[in-house]
Amino acid sequence: MGGVGKTTLMKQVARKVNSEELFQEAIMVNLTQKPELKKIQDQIAEQLGLELKEESQVVRAGKLSERLTQDLLKGKKILLIFDNLWERLDLDDIGIPLEWNDRGCKITFTTRKVEVCSHMKSQAKIPVNVLSKKEAWHLFKEKAGDAVDSSELNVVAKEVVKECGGLPLAIITLGMALQDKDKKVWDDALLQLQRSNPTNIKGMDQKVFSSLEMSYNYLESKEAQVCFLFCCLFREGYSVSENEMMKYGIGEGLFKDVNTLEEASCRVHMLFDKLKASCLLLEGDRSNSVKMHDVVRDVAVSIASRAEHGFLVKAKVGLKEWPEIENVQKCKRISFVYNEINKLPYQIECPQLLTLFLFGNHSLKEIPDDFFQGMNSLKVLDICGIDISMLPPSVEGLKNLRTLWLDRCPQLKDVTLIGRLKKLEILCLQETGICELPKETGRLANLKLLDLSNTIYLEREMKAMLALVS
Repeated sequence: MGGVGKTTLMKQVARKVNSEELFQEAIMVNLTQKPELKKIQDQIAEQLGLELKEESQVVRAGKLSERLTQDLLKGKKILLIFDNLWERLDLDDIGIPLEWNDRGCKITFTTRKVEVCSHMKSQAKIPVNVLSKKEAWHLFKEKAGDAVDSSELNVVAKEVVKECGGLPLAIITLGMALQDKDKKVWDDALLQLQRSNPTNIKGMDQKVFSSLEMSYNYLESKEAQVCFLFCCLFREGYSVSENEMMKYGIGEGLFKDVNTLEEASCRVHMLFDKLKASCLLLEGDRSNSVKMHDVVRDVAVSIASRAEHGFLVKAKVGLKEWPEIENVQKCKRISFVYNEINKLPYQIECPQLLTLFLFGNHSLKEIPDDFFQGMNSLKVLDICGIDISMLPPSVEGLKNLRTLWLDRCPQLKDVTLIGRLKKLEILCLQETGICELPKETGRLANLKLLDLSNTIYLEREMKAMLALVS
Protein backbone atom coordinates (compact mmCIF):
# COMPACT_ATOMS: atom_id res chain seq x y z
CA MET A 1 0.00 0.00 0.00
CA GLY A 2 1.02 3.62 -0.26
CA GLY A 3 3.38 4.78 2.50
CA VAL A 4 4.67 1.30 3.35
CA GLY A 5 8.23 2.19 2.32
CA LYS A 6 8.68 0.76 -1.19
CA THR A 7 10.67 3.75 -2.46
CA THR A 8 12.90 3.80 0.62
CA LEU A 9 13.50 0.07 0.20
CA MET A 10 14.49 0.48 -3.46
CA LYS A 11 16.91 3.30 -2.61
CA GLN A 12 18.59 0.99 -0.11
CA VAL A 13 18.75 -1.76 -2.74
CA ALA A 14 20.42 0.63 -5.18
CA ARG A 15 23.02 1.64 -2.57
CA LYS A 16 23.69 -1.96 -1.60
CA VAL A 17 24.21 -3.31 -5.12
CA ASN A 18 26.55 -0.40 -5.83
CA SER A 19 28.60 -0.86 -2.65
CA GLU A 20 28.89 -4.60 -3.17
CA GLU A 21 29.53 -4.16 -6.92
CA LEU A 22 26.76 -6.59 -7.87
CA PHE A 23 25.98 -4.20 -10.73
CA GLN A 24 28.07 -1.48 -12.30
CA GLU A 25 25.04 0.83 -12.52
CA ALA A 26 21.83 1.05 -10.46
CA ILE A 27 19.46 3.40 -12.26
CA MET A 28 16.30 4.49 -10.45
CA VAL A 29 13.38 5.98 -12.40
CA ASN A 30 10.61 7.76 -10.48
CA LEU A 31 7.23 7.44 -12.18
CA THR A 32 3.95 9.32 -11.98
CA GLN A 33 0.45 7.88 -12.33
CA LYS A 34 0.46 8.88 -16.00
CA PRO A 35 4.13 8.52 -17.00
CA GLU A 36 5.56 10.28 -20.06
CA LEU A 37 8.02 8.12 -22.01
CA LYS A 38 10.27 11.08 -22.84
CA LYS A 39 10.71 11.91 -19.17
CA ILE A 40 11.52 8.27 -18.41
CA GLN A 41 14.11 8.28 -21.20
CA ASP A 42 15.63 11.50 -19.82
CA GLN A 43 15.95 10.03 -16.31
CA ILE A 44 17.73 6.91 -17.60
CA ALA A 45 19.98 8.87 -19.97
CA GLU A 46 21.00 11.38 -17.30
CA GLN A 47 22.14 8.63 -14.94
CA LEU A 48 24.12 7.04 -17.80
CA GLY A 49 25.76 10.36 -18.65
CA LEU A 50 24.01 10.37 -22.03
CA GLU A 51 22.41 13.47 -23.54
CA LEU A 52 19.22 13.07 -25.55
CA LYS A 53 18.56 16.21 -27.59
CA GLU A 54 16.22 14.65 -30.14
CA GLU A 55 12.49 15.37 -29.99
CA SER A 56 11.31 12.15 -31.63
CA GLN A 57 10.51 9.50 -29.04
CA VAL A 58 11.43 6.73 -31.50
CA VAL A 59 14.83 8.28 -32.29
CA ARG A 60 15.51 8.79 -28.59
CA ALA A 61 14.59 5.15 -27.91
CA GLY A 62 17.01 4.03 -30.63
CA LYS A 63 19.85 6.12 -29.20
CA LEU A 64 19.21 4.89 -25.66
CA SER A 65 19.01 1.26 -26.84
CA GLU A 66 22.28 1.67 -28.72
CA ARG A 67 24.03 2.97 -25.60
CA LEU A 68 22.67 0.23 -23.36
CA THR A 69 23.60 -2.44 -25.93
CA GLN A 70 27.19 -1.13 -25.98
CA ASP A 71 27.32 -1.41 -22.20
CA LEU A 72 26.00 -4.96 -22.41
CA LEU A 73 28.64 -5.95 -24.98
CA LYS A 74 31.30 -4.63 -22.63
CA GLY A 75 29.98 -6.97 -19.94
CA LYS A 76 28.56 -4.15 -17.87
CA LYS A 77 25.71 -5.20 -15.58
CA ILE A 78 22.92 -2.69 -14.95
CA LEU A 79 20.04 -2.74 -12.48
CA LEU A 80 17.09 -0.63 -13.62
CA ILE A 81 14.51 0.27 -10.97
CA PHE A 82 11.09 1.65 -11.91
CA ASP A 83 9.50 3.12 -8.79
CA ASN A 84 5.71 3.52 -8.48
CA LEU A 85 4.46 1.69 -11.56
CA TRP A 86 0.67 1.94 -12.03
CA GLU A 87 0.22 0.16 -15.35
CA ARG A 88 2.11 -1.85 -17.95
CA LEU A 89 5.18 -0.11 -19.37
CA ASP A 90 6.39 -1.00 -22.87
CA LEU A 91 10.17 -1.33 -22.41
CA ASP A 92 10.83 -1.46 -26.15
CA ASP A 93 9.23 1.97 -26.62
CA ILE A 94 11.60 3.40 -24.00
CA GLY A 95 14.68 1.86 -25.57
CA ILE A 96 15.42 -1.08 -23.27
CA PRO A 97 17.17 -3.81 -25.33
CA LEU A 98 15.16 -7.02 -25.70
CA GLU A 99 18.21 -9.14 -24.75
CA TRP A 100 18.59 -7.20 -21.48
CA ASN A 101 17.72 -10.05 -19.11
CA ASP A 102 19.84 -12.65 -20.93
CA ARG A 103 23.02 -10.65 -20.26
CA GLY A 104 22.74 -10.52 -16.47
CA CYS A 105 21.06 -7.14 -16.27
CA LYS A 106 17.87 -6.85 -14.24
CA ILE A 107 14.70 -4.79 -13.99
CA THR A 108 12.75 -4.37 -10.77
CA PHE A 109 9.76 -2.19 -10.05
CA THR A 110 7.46 -1.19 -7.21
CA THR A 111 3.70 -1.04 -7.55
CA ARG A 112 0.54 -0.90 -5.46
CA LYS A 113 -1.33 -3.13 -7.92
CA VAL A 114 -0.73 -6.86 -8.06
CA GLU A 115 -2.11 -7.06 -11.60
CA VAL A 116 0.76 -4.86 -12.83
CA CYS A 117 3.15 -7.70 -11.93
CA SER A 118 1.22 -9.99 -14.26
CA HIS A 119 1.06 -7.39 -17.05
CA MET A 120 4.84 -6.93 -16.82
CA LYS A 121 5.38 -10.74 -16.71
CA SER A 122 7.48 -10.39 -13.56
CA GLN A 123 9.40 -13.48 -12.49
CA ALA A 124 8.95 -12.78 -8.78
CA LYS A 125 6.38 -10.87 -6.73
CA ILE A 126 7.58 -9.69 -3.33
CA PRO A 127 4.93 -8.20 -1.02
CA VAL A 128 6.10 -5.30 1.14
CA ASN A 129 4.26 -5.56 4.43
CA VAL A 130 3.79 -3.11 7.30
CA LEU A 131 6.23 -3.07 10.21
CA SER A 132 6.00 -5.34 13.24
CA LYS A 133 5.09 -3.76 16.59
CA LYS A 134 8.74 -3.78 17.65
CA GLU A 135 9.94 -2.23 14.38
CA ALA A 136 7.16 0.37 14.48
CA TRP A 137 8.09 1.45 18.01
CA HIS A 138 11.78 1.65 17.14
CA LEU A 139 11.07 3.87 14.10
CA PHE A 140 8.66 6.09 16.04
CA LYS A 141 11.13 6.58 18.87
CA GLU A 142 13.82 7.48 16.33
CA LYS A 143 11.60 10.28 14.96
CA ALA A 144 9.82 11.45 18.13
CA GLY A 145 12.82 11.27 20.48
CA ASP A 146 13.60 9.56 23.77
CA ALA A 147 10.81 11.47 25.54
CA VAL A 148 8.43 8.69 24.47
CA ASP A 149 10.03 6.51 27.16
CA SER A 150 9.10 8.98 29.92
CA SER A 151 6.39 8.07 32.43
CA GLU A 152 4.33 11.04 31.22
CA LEU A 153 4.27 10.13 27.51
CA ASN A 154 4.95 6.40 27.25
CA VAL A 155 1.35 5.18 27.46
CA VAL A 156 -0.09 7.73 25.01
CA ALA A 157 2.90 7.30 22.66
CA LYS A 158 2.30 3.56 22.42
CA GLU A 159 -1.38 4.18 21.65
CA VAL A 160 -0.40 6.64 18.89
CA VAL A 161 1.94 4.05 17.36
CA LYS A 162 -0.81 1.44 17.58
CA GLU A 163 -3.13 3.72 15.56
CA CYS A 164 -0.48 3.85 12.78
CA GLY A 165 -0.89 0.11 12.18
CA GLY A 166 2.78 -0.34 11.29
CA LEU A 167 2.61 2.06 8.31
CA PRO A 168 6.05 3.74 8.10
CA LEU A 169 4.86 6.97 6.45
CA ALA A 170 2.29 7.54 9.20
CA ILE A 171 4.79 6.63 11.94
CA ILE A 172 7.42 9.05 10.61
CA THR A 173 4.92 11.86 10.02
CA LEU A 174 3.41 11.58 13.51
CA GLY A 175 6.78 11.13 15.20
CA MET A 176 8.13 14.32 13.66
CA ALA A 177 4.88 16.25 14.29
CA LEU A 178 4.78 15.33 18.01
CA GLN A 179 8.48 15.68 18.75
CA ASP A 180 9.06 18.08 21.71
CA LYS A 181 5.29 18.62 22.17
CA ASP A 182 3.61 18.58 25.59
CA LYS A 183 1.21 15.93 26.91
CA LYS A 184 -1.97 17.77 25.90
CA VAL A 185 -0.87 17.90 22.25
CA TRP A 186 -0.17 14.15 22.37
CA ASP A 187 -3.58 13.48 23.94
CA ASP A 188 -5.32 15.56 21.27
CA ALA A 189 -3.43 13.78 18.49
CA LEU A 190 -4.47 10.39 19.87
CA LEU A 191 -8.10 11.53 20.10
CA GLN A 192 -8.03 12.67 16.46
CA LEU A 193 -6.55 9.34 15.37
CA GLN A 194 -9.12 7.34 17.33
CA ARG A 195 -11.91 9.36 15.75
CA SER A 196 -10.48 8.90 12.24
CA ASN A 197 -9.95 12.61 11.71
CA PRO A 198 -6.23 13.38 12.12
CA THR A 199 -6.08 16.04 9.40
CA ASN A 200 -5.12 18.75 11.91
CA ILE A 201 -1.87 16.95 12.68
CA LYS A 202 0.98 18.44 10.68
CA GLY A 203 1.82 16.37 7.61
CA MET A 204 -0.98 13.81 7.93
CA ASP A 205 -3.19 15.41 5.29
CA GLN A 206 -0.65 16.42 2.64
CA LYS A 207 1.67 13.42 3.07
CA VAL A 208 -0.09 10.35 4.42
CA PHE A 209 -3.65 10.95 3.24
CA SER A 210 -2.75 12.27 -0.20
CA SER A 211 -0.41 9.31 -0.78
CA LEU A 212 -3.09 6.75 0.04
CA GLU A 213 -5.84 8.64 -1.78
CA MET A 214 -3.92 8.14 -5.04
CA SER A 215 -4.82 4.44 -4.92
CA TYR A 216 -8.50 5.31 -4.50
CA ASN A 217 -8.41 7.80 -7.37
CA TYR A 218 -6.80 5.20 -9.66
CA LEU A 219 -9.63 2.67 -9.26
CA GLU A 220 -11.14 2.14 -12.69
CA SER A 221 -14.78 1.78 -11.69
CA LYS A 222 -17.27 3.79 -9.67
CA GLU A 223 -18.52 0.51 -8.21
CA ALA A 224 -15.09 -0.24 -6.73
CA GLN A 225 -14.79 3.27 -5.28
CA VAL A 226 -18.22 3.15 -3.60
CA CYS A 227 -17.56 -0.39 -2.35
CA PHE A 228 -14.30 0.84 -0.79
CA LEU A 229 -15.98 3.80 0.89
CA PHE A 230 -18.81 1.58 2.17
CA CYS A 231 -16.25 -0.44 4.16
CA CYS A 232 -15.50 2.60 6.34
CA LEU A 233 -19.07 2.59 7.72
CA PHE A 234 -18.05 -0.22 10.09
CA ARG A 235 -15.95 0.09 13.22
CA GLU A 236 -12.15 0.04 13.07
CA GLY A 237 -10.79 -3.48 12.54
CA TYR A 238 -14.15 -4.96 11.51
CA SER A 239 -14.14 -7.76 8.91
CA VAL A 240 -16.82 -7.09 6.29
CA SER A 241 -18.13 -10.29 4.71
CA GLU A 242 -19.04 -10.63 1.06
CA ASN A 243 -22.53 -11.59 2.18
CA GLU A 244 -22.95 -8.34 4.14
CA MET A 245 -21.71 -6.18 1.30
CA MET A 246 -24.00 -8.02 -1.12
CA LYS A 247 -27.07 -7.21 1.01
CA TYR A 248 -26.14 -3.55 1.43
CA GLY A 249 -25.13 -3.21 -2.23
CA ILE A 250 -28.41 -4.64 -3.49
CA GLY A 251 -30.26 -2.27 -1.19
CA GLU A 252 -28.50 0.82 -2.46
CA GLY A 253 -28.42 -0.36 -6.06
CA LEU A 254 -24.63 -0.16 -6.20
CA PHE A 255 -24.16 -2.89 -8.80
CA LYS A 256 -24.79 -2.35 -12.49
CA ASP A 257 -26.64 -4.99 -14.54
CA VAL A 258 -27.12 -7.32 -11.57
CA ASN A 259 -30.47 -9.07 -11.20
CA THR A 260 -30.02 -12.02 -8.83
CA LEU A 261 -28.37 -12.73 -5.48
CA GLU A 262 -25.85 -15.00 -7.18
CA GLU A 263 -24.87 -12.28 -9.65
CA ALA A 264 -24.53 -9.77 -6.80
CA SER A 265 -22.40 -12.22 -4.82
CA CYS A 266 -20.03 -12.70 -7.79
CA ARG A 267 -19.80 -8.93 -8.29
CA VAL A 268 -18.87 -8.32 -4.64
CA HIS A 269 -16.25 -11.07 -4.79
CA MET A 270 -14.72 -9.45 -7.88
CA LEU A 271 -14.74 -5.95 -6.30
CA PHE A 272 -13.14 -7.21 -3.08
CA ASP A 273 -10.44 -8.96 -5.13
CA LYS A 274 -9.79 -5.76 -7.07
CA LEU A 275 -9.53 -3.69 -3.88
CA LYS A 276 -7.20 -6.21 -2.25
CA ALA A 277 -5.03 -6.29 -5.39
CA SER A 278 -4.82 -2.48 -5.19
CA CYS A 279 -3.69 -2.70 -1.52
CA LEU A 280 -6.76 -0.79 -0.34
CA LEU A 281 -8.30 -3.72 1.53
CA LEU A 282 -6.76 -6.59 3.51
CA GLU A 283 -7.87 -10.18 4.03
CA GLY A 284 -10.47 -10.26 6.80
CA ASP A 285 -10.46 -12.39 9.94
CA ARG A 286 -13.49 -14.37 8.72
CA SER A 287 -13.76 -16.46 5.57
CA ASN A 288 -14.74 -14.47 2.47
CA SER A 289 -14.26 -11.14 4.22
CA VAL A 290 -12.06 -8.05 4.05
CA LYS A 291 -10.96 -5.36 6.47
CA MET A 292 -9.30 -1.96 6.29
CA HIS A 293 -5.90 -0.98 7.59
CA ASP A 294 -6.56 1.61 10.31
CA VAL A 295 -4.87 4.48 8.45
CA VAL A 296 -6.50 3.51 5.14
CA ARG A 297 -9.85 3.60 6.95
CA ASP A 298 -9.07 7.13 8.18
CA VAL A 299 -8.42 8.13 4.58
CA ALA A 300 -11.66 6.47 3.45
CA VAL A 301 -13.62 8.33 6.15
CA SER A 302 -11.99 11.60 5.05
CA ILE A 303 -12.93 11.01 1.39
CA ALA A 304 -16.41 9.74 2.24
CA SER A 305 -17.24 12.80 4.37
CA ARG A 306 -16.90 15.16 1.41
CA ALA A 307 -20.11 16.77 0.21
CA GLU A 308 -20.38 14.73 -3.00
CA HIS A 309 -20.39 11.44 -1.03
CA GLY A 310 -22.29 12.59 2.06
CA PHE A 311 -21.05 10.00 4.57
CA LEU A 312 -21.19 10.67 8.32
CA VAL A 313 -19.25 8.02 10.25
CA LYS A 314 -18.97 7.90 14.05
CA ALA A 315 -18.44 4.19 14.66
CA LYS A 316 -17.60 3.00 18.19
CA VAL A 317 -16.61 6.43 19.49
CA GLY A 318 -18.60 6.27 22.74
CA LEU A 319 -21.67 8.26 21.70
CA LYS A 320 -24.29 8.31 24.48
CA GLU A 321 -26.90 10.21 22.48
CA TRP A 322 -27.67 11.24 18.91
CA PRO A 323 -25.17 14.00 18.04
CA GLU A 324 -25.85 17.41 16.57
CA ILE A 325 -25.31 17.06 12.80
CA GLU A 326 -24.35 19.99 10.63
CA ASN A 327 -26.09 20.00 7.23
CA VAL A 328 -28.01 16.85 8.13
CA GLN A 329 -30.26 17.45 5.11
CA LYS A 330 -27.30 16.65 2.84
CA CYS A 331 -26.30 13.38 4.53
CA LYS A 332 -26.55 10.29 2.31
CA ARG A 333 -25.08 7.62 4.58
CA ILE A 334 -24.93 7.70 8.39
CA SER A 335 -23.20 5.15 10.62
CA PHE A 336 -23.35 5.39 14.42
CA VAL A 337 -22.63 1.68 15.01
CA TYR A 338 -21.36 0.11 18.25
CA ASN A 339 -22.00 3.15 20.41
CA GLU A 340 -24.04 3.51 23.60
CA ILE A 341 -26.89 5.63 22.23
CA ASN A 342 -29.94 5.17 24.46
CA LYS A 343 -32.25 7.80 23.00
CA LEU A 344 -33.08 8.95 19.49
CA PRO A 345 -34.59 12.31 18.45
CA TYR A 346 -38.31 12.37 17.68
CA GLN A 347 -37.77 13.17 14.02
CA ILE A 348 -34.91 14.10 11.66
CA GLU A 349 -35.19 15.69 8.26
CA CYS A 350 -32.80 13.68 6.07
CA PRO A 351 -34.40 13.82 2.61
CA GLN A 352 -31.26 12.51 0.84
CA LEU A 353 -30.39 9.72 3.29
CA LEU A 354 -29.89 6.36 1.55
CA THR A 355 -28.28 4.22 4.26
CA LEU A 356 -28.61 4.29 8.05
CA PHE A 357 -26.53 2.03 10.33
CA LEU A 358 -27.43 1.94 14.04
CA PHE A 359 -26.53 -1.66 14.80
CA GLY A 360 -24.73 -2.55 18.02
CA ASN A 361 -26.32 0.19 20.17
CA HIS A 362 -27.43 -2.25 22.87
CA SER A 363 -28.63 0.52 25.20
CA LEU A 364 -31.33 1.57 22.74
CA LYS A 365 -34.74 0.32 23.94
CA GLU A 366 -37.15 2.17 21.66
CA ILE A 367 -37.38 4.22 18.48
CA PRO A 368 -39.69 7.28 18.55
CA ASP A 369 -42.87 6.91 16.51
CA ASP A 370 -41.96 9.61 13.96
CA PHE A 371 -38.19 9.01 13.82
CA PHE A 372 -38.19 7.86 10.17
CA GLN A 373 -40.71 10.49 9.02
CA GLY A 374 -38.13 12.67 7.22
CA MET A 375 -36.17 9.82 5.57
CA ASN A 376 -38.28 9.14 2.49
CA SER A 377 -35.27 8.24 0.31
CA LEU A 378 -33.90 5.59 2.72
CA LYS A 379 -32.93 2.35 0.96
CA VAL A 380 -30.84 0.49 3.55
CA LEU A 381 -31.64 0.27 7.28
CA ASP A 382 -29.58 -1.82 9.70
CA ILE A 383 -30.69 -1.74 13.34
CA CYS A 384 -29.39 -5.16 14.39
CA GLY A 385 -28.52 -5.86 18.00
CA ILE A 386 -30.78 -3.30 19.68
CA ASP A 387 -33.36 -4.06 22.34
CA ILE A 388 -36.54 -2.69 20.73
CA SER A 389 -39.82 -4.55 21.18
CA MET A 390 -41.64 -2.95 18.25
CA LEU A 391 -41.06 -0.99 15.07
CA PRO A 392 -42.22 2.63 15.05
CA PRO A 393 -45.22 3.56 12.84
CA SER A 394 -42.98 5.78 10.66
CA VAL A 395 -41.32 2.65 9.25
CA GLU A 396 -44.26 2.12 6.91
CA GLY A 397 -43.44 5.46 5.27
CA LEU A 398 -40.09 4.14 4.01
CA LYS A 399 -41.47 3.39 0.57
CA ASN A 400 -38.01 3.14 -1.05
CA LEU A 401 -36.51 0.74 1.51
CA ARG A 402 -34.88 -2.30 -0.11
CA THR A 403 -32.70 -3.80 2.64
CA LEU A 404 -33.95 -4.12 6.23
CA TRP A 405 -31.73 -5.80 8.78
CA LEU A 406 -33.26 -6.61 12.19
CA ASP A 407 -31.05 -9.47 13.39
CA ARG A 408 -30.42 -10.01 17.10
CA CYS A 409 -33.43 -8.03 18.32
CA PRO A 410 -34.80 -10.70 20.70
CA GLN A 411 -37.62 -8.52 22.08
CA LEU A 412 -39.01 -7.77 18.62
CA LYS A 413 -42.14 -9.85 18.09
CA ASP A 414 -44.42 -7.87 15.78
CA VAL A 415 -43.21 -6.99 12.27
CA THR A 416 -46.62 -6.41 10.65
CA LEU A 417 -45.63 -2.95 9.40
CA ILE A 418 -43.01 -4.51 7.10
CA GLY A 419 -45.81 -5.62 4.78
CA ARG A 420 -46.17 -2.00 3.61
CA LEU A 421 -42.60 -1.86 2.25
CA LYS A 422 -43.38 -2.93 -1.31
CA LYS A 423 -39.83 -2.38 -2.67
CA LEU A 424 -38.15 -4.52 0.00
CA GLU A 425 -35.70 -7.04 -1.47
CA ILE A 426 -33.63 -8.14 1.55
CA LEU A 427 -35.24 -8.88 4.92
CA CYS A 428 -33.13 -10.32 7.75
CA LEU A 429 -34.85 -11.43 10.98
CA GLN A 430 -32.23 -13.69 12.55
CA GLU A 431 -32.57 -14.21 16.31
CA THR A 432 -35.67 -12.04 16.65
CA GLY A 433 -38.59 -12.84 18.95
CA ILE A 434 -41.23 -13.29 16.24
CA CYS A 435 -43.61 -16.21 16.73
CA GLU A 436 -45.22 -16.03 13.31
CA LEU A 437 -44.83 -14.23 10.01
CA PRO A 438 -47.76 -11.86 9.53
CA LYS A 439 -49.83 -12.40 6.39
CA GLU A 440 -48.81 -8.86 5.30
CA THR A 441 -45.33 -10.17 4.39
CA GLY A 442 -47.01 -12.00 1.50
CA ARG A 443 -47.33 -8.62 -0.21
CA LEU A 444 -43.55 -8.26 -0.55
CA ALA A 445 -43.47 -9.16 -4.24
CA ASN A 446 -39.87 -7.97 -4.77
CA LEU A 447 -38.35 -9.97 -1.91
CA LYS A 448 -35.20 -11.85 -2.95
CA LEU A 449 -33.92 -12.95 0.44
CA LEU A 450 -35.71 -13.71 3.72
CA ASP A 451 -33.44 -14.81 6.56
CA LEU A 452 -35.22 -16.42 9.52
CA SER A 453 -32.22 -18.26 10.99
CA ASN A 454 -32.38 -18.96 14.73
CA THR A 455 -35.84 -17.47 15.23
CA ILE A 456 -36.49 -19.86 18.11
CA TYR A 457 -40.11 -18.92 18.86
CA LEU A 458 -41.08 -19.17 15.19
CA GLU A 459 -39.42 -22.57 14.95
CA ARG A 460 -41.34 -23.80 18.00
CA GLU A 461 -44.61 -22.53 16.58
CA MET A 462 -43.96 -24.25 13.26
CA LYS A 463 -43.07 -27.52 14.98
CA ALA A 464 -46.26 -27.34 17.02
CA MET A 465 -48.30 -26.72 13.86
CA LEU A 466 -46.64 -29.66 12.08
CA ALA A 467 -47.36 -31.87 15.07
CA LEU A 468 -51.05 -30.94 14.92
CA VAL A 469 -51.19 -31.63 11.20
CA SER A 470 -49.55 -35.03 11.58
